[in-house]
This record gives sequence, C-alpha cells and structure tokens, in this order.
Amino acid sequence: MKLTGTPDISKLFDLSGRVAIVFGASGYLGSEFARTLADLGASVLACSRNKKSCEEVVRELTVSHIGQRHLAYRCDVTSRESVHELRDVVLERYDGSLHVLVNSVMAGLKATWQDCSEEDWLTEIDTSLSGSFRTIQALAPLMVSGGSIINIASMYGQVAPDYRLYEGDPQHVSPPSYSAAKGGILQLTRYFASFLATEGIRVNAISPGPFPFESVQAEEGFTSKLRGRTMLDRFGTPSDLRGVVALLASDASSYITGQTIAVDGGWTAW
Repeated sequence: MKLTGTPDISKLFDLSGRVAIVFGASGYLGSEFARTLADLGASVLACSRNKKSCEEVVRELTVSHIGQRHLAYRCDVTSRESVHELRDVVLERYDGSLHVLVNSVMAGLKATWQDCSEEDWLTEIDTSLSGSFRTIQALAPLMVSGGSIINIASMYGQVAPDYRLYEGDPQHVSPPSYSAAKGGILQLTRYFASFLATEGIRVNAISPGPFPFESVQAEEGFTSKLRGRTMLDRFGTPSDLRGVVALLASDASSYITGQTIAVDGGWTAW
C-alpha cells in the first residue's frame, strides 16, 4: 500500500520542463553532466569559453532529445559582464526561470608548488573559485524554489595530494592553486546553502576522485598508482558521476543541502 503523500519514486528524478545551466559543458566531465540532465528531461544551456565545443554537445543533445530547448553559449566565468549577459539570455530564452546550476570549471593548469607562478595561482583561483561565486551571485536570483546548485569540487579540496604518486613525474601533479580553489568551493557551497535556504534553493558539491583524461589513461605506470590508492582499485570515468548528478539536480535530494558527496572509489575514506 502506498502511503498518502509519498511521492512516486519514478517521478522524483524527472526534470521535464526544467532549465539547467552547465558551466564547463564542453569538458571531460561537464559534457557528461549536460547529457545526464538532458536525459532526465531538462533543457540544457551549455556554457563554456569554447562555444564550438559546446555546440557539438548541444547538437548531440538536440538529436537525442527532440522537443527540449538546448542552447550553446560562450560564457567566461572570469568576467562579471559575461556572466550577466548570460543571465539576460535566461530571461529572454527561458522566461527567466532556472532550476539547476552546475559549476564545473577549472583552469586546467599543471605545475609543482615550486613552479606555480603568481599568474598561475591567480588564474586558477579566479576561474574555479571566483568564477563559481560570480555565477551563483548572478543567477541564484533567477532560480525557482526547489532549485539546485551543484558545485564540482575535488578530492584534492578535501585531502592533500599524496606526493609519492608524483615523485619523478611532475607533469601529472596538480598545482597548489587547484587544491586551494577546490577547498574554497567546499566552503562556498556551505555558505550559499545557508543563505539560499530561505529561497528554497539547495546547494551541494560533488568531490570527484581520480578521473584521468583519456590521454592519461594510456599511461599505465601512472594510472596503476592511481588505481592503487582507491578502495575499488580503479579510476573513475564520467559515467560514474551520472547518478550523483541526477540525485542532486532532482527532487530526489529535496532534503539534502550544504553537503559534499565524494565520488572517489573510497580514496578519501582510507
């Protein structure tokens, strides 16, 4: 017997009629976030500094999701003006209603702590951390009650890199600016979860573990070390994030806010 007032579990994940923005939608993980939200029924506004790559993602979504209003848009999160121009697009193209916001941006720099320049440091912080602040500040006022903001952090925002993995292999190490930015995103998530709760908006973070690019996966020596640091003895692939994105973007997580969900094969639980 179904209890009165109990929502139908099959409908909890349905995003039909909703609008989602994905920043970094042309990226290795961001493109999977866009596909996941579209698969659940949302119209996706795919944003990146590389509009051409976003257009490729949108073409794929348009073919497989007829009737949904997908759009590629060039937006630079390091520019307040660019983010505000995007806000105007939402007002014009989507009647000013926004339901899901995913912040999945990073500068992608590689450097050891000795080699990380002042410019490298400022670029990563401005892109990952300040960029997420800009998008939330500009777009949260458009979000409907029950809306969801999902910030993409990293295991290296929670724990320190294991230096032993990178000895003699500096090309794969993340710079200190990356860890600082991702750690800041975790606190930014908690901050906005508190202040946006009165608007009925949930704010959570996903903390991916080792998700090496396909080009890196071919380097067996390094990736075997990565696998060995996880409980599940493997690194992640973008599809491993579909479930948690579906959870946090939908009504299935209606009582979850201010949280960070680690998707890291157990890396941070040792």
